[in-house]
Amino acid sequence: MRRGTALVLSIALISACARNRLTKAPTVPGDDPAFSAPEEVVLRGLESDPPEALALLPGDVVQLTTVSAKTQTFDGLIVDAMGSLHVPLAGDIQVGGKSLSQAEKAVERGLRQYDRFVRANLIITKLDGHSASAVGAVTTPGRIQVSPGMRLADLLAEAGGPARSISQEVPTLVGNLDLARLVRNGETVPVSLPLAAKGDPKHNIRVRAGDQLYVPPVTEMLIMVLGDVGTPQPIAYRNGIRLTEV
Repeated sequence: MRRGTALVLSIALISACARNRLTKAPTVPGDDPAFSAPEEVVLRGLESDPPEALALLPGDVVQLTTVSAKTQTFDGLIVDAMGSLHVPLAGDIQVGGKSLSQAEKAVERGLRQYDRFVRANLIITKLDGHSASAVGAVTTPGRIQVSPGMRLADLLAEAGGPARSISQEVPTLVGNLDLARLVRNGETVPVSLPLAAKGDPKHNIRVRAGDQLYVPPVTEMLIMVLGDVGTPQPIAYRNGIRLTEV
């Protein structure tokens, strides 16, 4: 009885396999019509890159001069994290994001409850609030002050350029410029750092406060040197490098 049941089940299984024959697996992924290679991302740059008007930002340091019956000058006033400027007598005046002329009018409105004829003049003495960041595989990562007219190639230069590894006095890049990206307001700007370094105007765009440049390391071309050595560090691979050099 058991043999008969097993025979029936075997015949049923063979019949089911015959009806639902599996397709032959492709030899290579390219043979599979469902397989598609990732599309190459084309960085077209920016067609328009107009300059921005200079605005006061948190961290900026200003000099305030008030002109009335008596002229007074206040040095070292700092725009705080909330965008406020503490003005003697008037208190906290909101100036963050305003141009100098707009900020001067705001200060005058705050002071005119005490002096109807007062005029205010603001001068930015330190652009500490206007900074961008260069991080990743650059020579000197960190925050960099954005001066008027600074462009992407200038930002890379201020960061010391891409990081390099020196083996037998032969410098080799360990920063991957091809995969570097510029992030602005949480979004990646479609520019190419190698083209920016060559001066292409669509890619060598103006740097704005808050921009972040990230240069990834060339991870697929590194040799890791670890353990009891003088300086444990990654060494950039190059054709012909020998173990003794590493």
